[in-house]
Amino acid sequence: MCYVHEEASDVPAVGVKRELLREVVSRGFATATGLTDYLVPRGVAIRDAHKAVGRAVRLAEAKGRDLATLCLEKLGVFSLNIESNVFAVFSCKAR
Repeated sequence: MCYVHEEASDVPAVGVKRELLREVVSRGFATATGLTDYLVPRGVAIRDAHKAVGRAVRLAEAKGRDLATLCLEKLGVFSLNIESNVFAVFSCKAR
């Protein structure tokens, strides 16, 4: 069971290390859903976008790399709808 303190003084201050958070979230495959979200508005059916992203993740994983480090040429193999602006989805900057 989770209890929430009603008084703020009972809760210790929590600091956020934004740069560390961005770095950690950018690693691995946490941004894969962003890639799916990138493809769907470009006319790719969600099922096909999910499949393309899954294949891209498997390639990155097989190469021991993060999804965001694959080049445009490699990403483009999985969908013709991937263009040079795709790398913005791998950014963890607040929108």
